Amino acid sequence: MLSKLTLFFILVAPTKTSNTADLGHKGALKNSDPQLYQSEGCYEAKSMQDAGVNLGYLGNFAISECAELALKRGFSEFGLFQGGLCKGGSNLQGMVSETSVTCRNGVGGEDSVELYSLKLSAIACPIESSDKASKSCQTQRQHETAKTREDYELSKGDDYLKIPRINKNTAEVFLMLKKDPLDNHWISLYNQTIYKNFGLFFLLNNLTGGKDIDYNKVYKFFVDRQRHQHFVRPEDQKFFRFAFQDTSNPFKDVSDLSLWRDDDIFTDQRLAGMNPMAIQRVSSPGKRGGVSWKKLCGKLNPRFDWQGAIQDVLGKSISVNRAIRGGYIFVVHYPLYDGLNTVKDPLGELMEANSPIAIFASKPSHQKLPNRLKPVAIQINSSPDSPVYTPENSQLWQMAKHVLQVADFAQTQIVEHLYKIHLYMEPICVCMHRRLSKLHPLHQLLKHHCRGLLGTNALGYPFLMAPGNGSIEKLMSVGLQGALTMMKRAYKDLSWEETDFLANIEKRGLGDKKKLPYFPYRDDGELIYHELSDMVKEFVGKYYRSCREVRKDKELQDFAYDVSVKSGKVKDFPTKITSKLSLTRHLVRIMWMTSAQHSAINYPVDHYGALTFNSPTKLYKDEVAGAGHYGFSNLPRMFTSMTQSALAMTLAAMRYDSLLDFVPKFPDEEGKFVLQKYQGRLHGKVTPIITQRNKQRFKEGHLPYPYLLPAWIANSIHT
Repeated sequence: MLSKLTLFFILVAPTKTSNTADLGHKGALKNSDPQLYQSEGCYEAKSMQDAGVNLGYLGNFAISECAELALKRGFSEFGLFQGGLCKGGSNLQGMVSETSVTCRNGVGGEDSVELYSLKLSAIACPIESSDKASKSCQTQRQHETAKTREDYELSKGDDYLKIPRINKNTAEVFLMLKKDPLDNHWISLYNQTIYKNFGLFFLLNNLTGGKDIDYNKVYKFFVDRQRHQHFVRPEDQKFFRFAFQDTSNPFKDVSDLSLWRDDDIFTDQRLAGMNPMAIQRVSSPGKRGGVSWKKLCGKLNPRFDWQGAIQDVLGKSISVNRAIRGGYIFVVHYPLYDGLNTVKDPLGELMEANSPIAIFASKPSHQKLPNRLKPVAIQINSSPDSPVYTPENSQLWQMAKHVLQVADFAQTQIVEHLYKIHLYMEPICVCMHRRLSKLHPLHQLLKHHCRGLLGTNALGYPFLMAPGNGSIEKLMSVGLQGALTMMKRAYKDLSWEETDFLANIEKRGLGDKKKLPYFPYRDDGELIYHELSDMVKEFVGKYYRSCREVRKDKELQDFAYDVSVKSGKVKDFPTKITSKLSLTRHLVRIMWMTSAQHSAINYPVDHYGALTFNSPTKLYKDEVAGAGHYGFSNLPRMFTSMTQSALAMTLAAMRYDSLLDFVPKFPDEEGKFVLQKYQGRLHGKVTPIITQRNKQRFKEGHLPYPYLLPAWIANSIHT
C-alpha cells in the first residue's frame, strides 16, 4: 500500500499554477477589471467540449468581455479557449482534471482552456446570512451547496478512529483540491514536502552508508535543506521558515548538551514545549480542577518517600496534604499509554513501553522572585511497584526523563495533534463546505481556517499510519497498534467542550499565576483567545442584528445539525445555534483549534521533537552495560533518528499562511472592516506584549515561546 502511495505522490509532483491573466499581456487585458474575476488556472480542454454555455467568439478584449457576459447571465465562472471562444457556467472547475501549460495571453491555447471565477463582490448576490438572501439568491445558494455536497460526503468512523472522515481516497482528495483555487498551490507544495523529506531520508542513508553519526548532524542535515533550491522553487522558499531562525526571537538551542540534559529545560518543556496539554495540578478534596491526590495515590509506589522528596524541593518541612492544599504540587502522567505492549524492533531489544508519572513542585524563591516549577521525582511506570528516581540518581534520572519524553512524544503526536486536532476538526470543515454557501459570511471566514486540513489528512495519514511501514510503526515503541489503542481510549472522553481553551486551563487546575507564573502556552494563549473572541463577537454583530436572525439562518442551523447529529457526530456540538453569544463561542473554538492550538502543538516539533537526544521516540536495552546504567547506547539508532527528523520537518517546516493574512481579500467590506481592525490589534498590541515576555523569559533562564506570536501562528491546519 505504501509503495503505491509513494508512486502516486511522485507522479503528481507539483506543477506551476497558471496565472496568465496576471502576466500583463496588454492585448488581452486592456480595459479589464481586476476586481471582477480571478484566474483559476490552465487546463486541458478535452473535458470541456460539451460543458458550459457558449457566449460567443470575442476579440482582443476577450477576458473582460467574457467576464461581463458571464456576470450578466448569472454565471460564477467562465472559460476562454484558443481564438477567444467564451463559455460561462457555475461548475466549470468540476469538469476539468488535468492541468496544462499551453495557455497563452490568458485566452487559452491549443487544446487548453483558461478558467476564471467571478469574484463574489462582482456577483449580484451579496455576502449575507441565508435568511436575508433574495429568492433568486437563495435558489443560487441551494444549487451551489447541493453540488458541493456531491464532493463533500462523510463516511462513518471505523472501530478505532470513530470520527467520520471524507468519503474519498487519497488520489480523489488530491485531484479535488487541485481544482480549488484556495488549495491548488498549497496541495502541490505539501505533496512536494512529503516526498522531499522522504527523499532526504534516503539521501542521508546513502551518504552515511547506514552508519551511526551524530544526532545533531542528522537534525542539521534536514533543517538546512528545507528551503534549498534543489528541493524548493525560489518563489516557494518563503513558505519554509523556522521561528528559531528568526533573530528577533530569543532562543535556547537544546541541541547543546548542557541544555537538553538540564532539569529546568526538561521542566520548561512541560509548559512551553511540544505538549503543554499534559501537566495538571494535584488537587485535594473539594478543590476544582486537576488530578485528585487520592486517585493518583492508587498508582504511586507507597515505598517511596514522596513527602521527603517534596520537602527537599520546596526547602521546608511540610506535609504532602498541606503542599497539595497550597497548590504547590503538579503532575504529568499518561493514562492513555498505560499497559500498552512494546513491538518487536529489528534494530535491537526495546525497553518496556512504560507509562511514567512525574511529580513537580512550585518552589518559592527566597529573593522574592517568582516561583519556579521543579521536578520532584519520576515513577517509571503507572503500577505501584514501579521504581522511582529523583535528580539525585544521576544516569537513572536521565533515563527516567527520557522514559517520560518517549510517552510524551507519543501522546502529543498521536492524541493531541493527530486525533484531537487533525481528525477531530475534519468533519467540522467538511460540514462547513456542505452546508454554508460561498455567499455566507461564515463560509468566507472559515474556509481559510479549513484550508489544507483535508489534504494533510488524506496525504499525510497513510504515511503516518501505514501498517508495517508507516512512520508510527517505525518510530514508536508501541507501534501502530498502540497508537490506535490510544486513540480509541481518547475517544471515550473526547467532547466539543475540550476545545474551550479557557475552560481547559481551569479543568486542569492551572489558573494560579503565583504558583505557576511561567506557563507561556496559557498566558500567550489567553491574549490570542480574547482577541479572537472580541473579533468574532463584532463580526457576528455585523451580520446578525438579533438572536432571532441567528435562529432563522437555515444554512447555519443545517451546519450545526450536520456537525452534531447527521454527518459529523461531534459529541456535545449543539444541534441548534440559538443566540449570537452561542454562535460567537463556537466560532471562536473552531478558529482557535485550526490556528493557535494547532500551531502550539505542531510547530515546536521542529526543534524539541526533531532532536533525538532531547525527545527519543523509543529506548533500547543495553545488555553490555546492564540495567543499572544508562547512556547513548540506549537511545534510538540512526534509522529511527532520520525517520524522526524527516517526520518533524514534514510537520513543521512549512508555514503556508499566518493568522488573518487573508483579510485584504475578504470579499465583503463590512466583515473586512472588523477583521482588519483585529489584525491590526494582533500585530500592534499583542505582538509587542509577547515579544517583551519572551525577552524576560529568556533573561530569567526560561525557554522563550514564539509559537503564539501572531506572525508565527498558522491560519490553518495545513501540515
